Amino acid sequence: MTIKLYVIDSHEQALGIWRKQQLTNAKLLHVDFHCDQRGLLVNRKKNLAYPIWTRFQKVDEGNFLKHAVVDGIISSVRWVHDLPGGRQHDIKTLKYHTDFSAIVHRLFRLFNRTPQTSYRLETYLANQWDQIQPDEILDIDWDFFAAKEYSVDSIAARIEMFFDRDFTKSPQQIIICHSPEYCHPTDELFEQFVDRIQTLFAADLIRLPKPIISRSQRSKSKLKNAVRGRARKLYHLTHLSLRRLGIY
Repeated sequence: MTIKLYVIDSHEQALGIWRKQQLTNAKLLHVDFHCDQRGLLVNRKKNLAYPIWTRFQKVDEGNFLKHAVVDGIISSVRWVHDLPGGRQHDIKTLKYHTDFSAIVHRLFRLFNRTPQTSYRLETYLANQWDQIQPDEILDIDWDFFAAKEYSVDSIAARIEMFFDRDFTKSPQQIIICHSPEYCHPTDELFEQFVDRIQTLFAADLIRLPKPIISRSQRSKSKLKNAVRGRARKLYHLTHLSLRRLGIY
């Protein structure tokens, strides 16, 4: 059976693909700078998870995996990231049951009894994983290679490090997300990477159109955008400082 390779522009499009496939209890190899599980609290010891911040959480590129887990589409994730990358450098990241900031959510759950979902999460640094597991979905975000936090000169080496492993097993399907908002302008390198993946797994290439942003989602006020940008920068700096102190 030929493997399907989906190329998307924004990562939440993956959730739409899986919903159309009526996928359940799938295993995911998530190769990404970010976790994409904002709004999920994970008890790694018991392999359980439940949603937090359930209000005002439309599906987006930063939380689509949370929705996939809660909906029973994904039951296991192996998250591969480099440094910078991972929870330490991801502002709106998932929470662990042991996090300091998780205390309030754990107390709140004593009263609302939010249902828990069976969920296994493993994390690996880029140099620690070596193989695709049987029946895994291979989910790659281009920011794993070309995030703005990395130098442009390091991208080629990161790509070769990815391919420098023995791919003896094939994924169930492949998702490659461009995420241009988070990456250096590297369209040519991105297309070369897609071609290599397609050739490696003899996959059928399917490109989804870019998602349409409605006018209501676009702010026309330059002043509002400027203020929002400065506030977001301060918020990010504060949270990153706490993360580097080990406070989540």
